[in-house]
Amino acid sequence: MFYFALGEVLRKAYEGDDVQRKKDLRTLSHPRWIGDGPGGVNQRVIARSSRMALQVLRQAYDEAAKGGGGHRNWFRSQATLDLIRNKVADSWDLVAEHADDYRFAGRSK
Repeated sequence: MFYFALGEVLRKAYEGDDVQRKKDLRTLSHPRWIGDGPGGVNQRVIARSSRMALQVLRQAYDEAAKGGGGHRNWFRSQATLDLIRNKVADSWDLVAEHADDYRFAGRSK
């Protein structure tokens, strides 16, 4: 579920530019970006996006738990994926003006 949520965050950050998103993601296959250390652009993007993904998952799970659907069903339900997408969109409204901070270094400005 984490990787799904992270993917949704990245899709939102690159909304409308799937070609660039895929190109930028390919830069992560080269280990040299790790050498930039925790302050590197790509690592900061991963950290920011991961925090948003975890927050969204927590919100979605808490909301589902209130409904009494059960832990097991939460992982099986298409409604869970839809809820995660909606939570990402809601969170994105808060950070949209900083969209470049959620894109990898390969992004052409």
